[in-house]
Amino acid sequence: MNTDGVSLPDPADPRCDGALFGLWRLSSGEHAHAAAEAVRTVWAARPWPSERLLSYSVLVDTEGTTLLHCSQVTELRAPGAALSREQAAERSTAVDALVPGIERLGVIGARRHRSSTPPGPRDASRVGCVVLVTRELAPADADGARALVDTLFASGAGAPLAPGLIGAHFHISPDGGHVLNYAEWTDEQAHRAAVGAPPRDNADWERAHAWPGLVRSGFQRFRPVLTLLPGTREGGAE
Repeated sequence: MNTDGVSLPDPADPRCDGALFGLWRLSSGEHAHAAAEAVRTVWAARPWPSERLLSYSVLVDTEGTTLLHCSQVTELRAPGAALSREQAAERSTAVDALVPGIERLGVIGARRHRSSTPPGPRDASRVGCVVLVTRELAPADADGARALVDTLFASGAGAPLAPGLIGAHFHISPDGGHVLNYAEWTDEQAHRAAVGAPPRDNADWERAHAWPGLVRSGFQRFRPVLTLLPGTREGGAE
């Protein structure tokens, strides 16, 4: 359950053409908190950068030293899909002036391929933990990435969603080099329980985890910190 009052946007928003996922590494929990507050301050002092940007959310990992930045955009391939180069540079400089020492680990753009959600409307207030599962394929293979996701779905066909799973949203980078599962959970404990009880005697599950070209796979757990939206108070902070 989300007890911080931060409402994350719907990953399946039909207006969204894709999402940008970026990671910042910080030296401590205090450093990460200060960086997130710097983002809030800098964005609140500036106009919303573009109509193409639908939302911008910041989450902190459960270790407290990594920030996940998620931006939903209407045109993933558009130059400056979320911010122009000048806007991004100016806001980064302003954040760094408030909180030095941020290590930016890069940004991956990806489109949602498939989602697994329970029946009925999504309740954003239940999202207390987001798990970002990252799979890297080499060489990049868009068809193979889609087939990998489809195989993962086949492995769960007919089975109920794990307790506490609100939705799993699989995104694929345009070149097929990355598959990202942005999964919303009620809390960290629910995800830990699911990890501890993998499917047994499931050929599709085993095939997906030994996929040809899969060179890296891992996940991080995050808690919502803030969501920025166009037209809301304080530059969109909720």
